[in-house]
Amino acid sequence: MTSFARERLSDGDAANGSRDARDVRRDPIQRLSENPGSAAQRGLSQSLNRRAAVRSQQELQRSLHQSPRVAAQAALARSFLPKQGIIQRAPRVVQMARDTALIGTELSFTNSLLYGAWRDSGGAIVTEPLTETIDAWDARMSAAQESNGFQREEGSSPGKGKWYKYTFPDGWWYKVSMDAGALETQVKPFTEEEVRGGVGGYIHNFIFGTAESLGLTADKLIGGGHINLDIATTFDNDPRVFRRFLALYDHLFDILKILDEDPAARSFKELEGGSAVAWQVGLSEFEKDQMSIAEIAQWIRENVHTPESLDPELLGRLEYSVAQEFLKNEFEEEGVKEQFGVDRVEAVGFDSLMSELDGGGREDLRRQLAEKAQHNQATNVQHILGGSNERLELRRFSAQPNLPVLADEIDLVLSLIDKSREAGSLEDLRSMDWSEVVAKVKEIKTRLAATQSDILNG
Repeated sequence: MTSFARERLSDGDAANGSRDARDVRRDPIQRLSENPGSAAQRGLSQSLNRRAAVRSQQELQRSLHQSPRVAAQAALARSFLPKQGIIQRAPRVVQMARDTALIGTELSFTNSLLYGAWRDSGGAIVTEPLTETIDAWDARMSAAQESNGFQREEGSSPGKGKWYKYTFPDGWWYKVSMDAGALETQVKPFTEEEVRGGVGGYIHNFIFGTAESLGLTADKLIGGGHINLDIATTFDNDPRVFRRFLALYDHLFDILKILDEDPAARSFKELEGGSAVAWQVGLSEFEKDQMSIAEIAQWIRENVHTPESLDPELLGRLEYSVAQEFLKNEFEEEGVKEQFGVDRVEAVGFDSLMSELDGGGREDLRRQLAEKAQHNQATNVQHILGGSNERLELRRFSAQPNLPVLADEIDLVLSLIDKSREAGSLEDLRSMDWSEVVAKVKEIKTRLAATQSDILNG
C-alpha cells in the first residue's frame, strides 16, 4: 500500500476537472443490459435493480461538491451498494469508524495464462504474458484518458516490473502493478461514504471494468483482496479499540475464514505451540492499558508472528525464497552465475546453509525470514511502527469479484470496529449476539462462490 497521507482538494479544484458524463456511456453496467448472461452479471444486475432509488443528480452533485461527470459515477456506485451497516447500532456515544476510517484495498486479477506462466517460471514476478497484460490494461485506460481527464504515470519496481498510475481530476488515484501470477491494484485510501459515491464509480468502471474487458477474473486462491485500515482514523489511536478489534476478529474467525480458504495467512486462533501461548499472554498484557498501539504491534511481531507461527508449507517456501535471494546477491557480488545460487539452495537446504554461514550471514537470513513471517499473517501489524501513515492489513480476504462484494466486506469490517469502540471489555464483545454477522458472511461467501474463478481446481 502506498502512503495514507490524505490530500484534500478544494471545491474549486474539483470544479476545474468538470466534464460531461461521457465516461459512463459504455461502462460495465450498460454492458450488463446488453449481455446479461453470466452469473456475475446477473448478480450485479439484480443488485442494481434492488437499490435503484438514489438521490437526484442535482442533490448528489450539491452534497458531494463534485463535477457532473464524477457525480454521475457517484450515482452509479450508490445505486447498487448497501445503504446500512449489517449490525443494529447502539446510540452514538462515540464516533463511529464508518464516519472517519480511511480504507485502502488491494484488488487482484488473473487468468489461467498468467498463473501458468508464473508457475512454470518457478515463481518469477515478471513474465512475458503478465507484461503484455499490464500493457493491454494501460492501453484500455489510455483510450479513455481524454474523455475522463485523468493523469497517467508509468514506472517500474526492482524485481516486480512495470506499473501504471492514474490520477483523476478530484485527486483520487489507483495504481496497477505486477504480482505473482496476477495484476494487482492499489488505491488512494477512501472513506465508506466515498466508496458509495464517486470513488465507487471509479473502482467499478476503471478497475473491475478494465479487468473484465481483458478477460481477467478475481480468483478464489490466486492473489487476494487485502483490506488496509488507517490506524489514526480507524482506531482513533486508542489502544483499547485496537486490541478489542484484534481480539474480536480472532473470536469470530471460525466464520470469517470462509471468505478466504487459503490457510497460508493464519489468524491468531489458528496458531499453535509457542505462538498460540504468546498470543494469550499478550491479550492479558494488553488489557492492562499500559501499551500503546505501536507497542502492541511490536509485541505481536516479536512474540507471536514468528517464523514458527507460519503454515509449514508456507514456511518452507519462504525459507527457500530468502536463501535464494541471499545466495543470488552473494554470488552476483563474486561474479558467479545466479543459477548456481538457486542450485545451491536446492542442494544444501535452508538449515544446512545457515550452519555454513558466519554469524552476520545467519543474522541476515533470520531477519529476512522474520520480516516475511510478520507479513504473511491474517492480521499483519508490520506497518505499525509508532509513526504517521500507519495501517493494519487484513490479508485473509480472497480477491473481490465486483464492487458490491468489496463494499459489503468493508461494511462488515467497519461494523466490527464500531462494536469494538462501543464495548466496555473483551468479555462484553465475546458475549454479544453475532448471528447477523454469521448470516452476512455466509451471504458474501455465496456471492463469491458464484463469481470467482477457481483456476487451481479447475
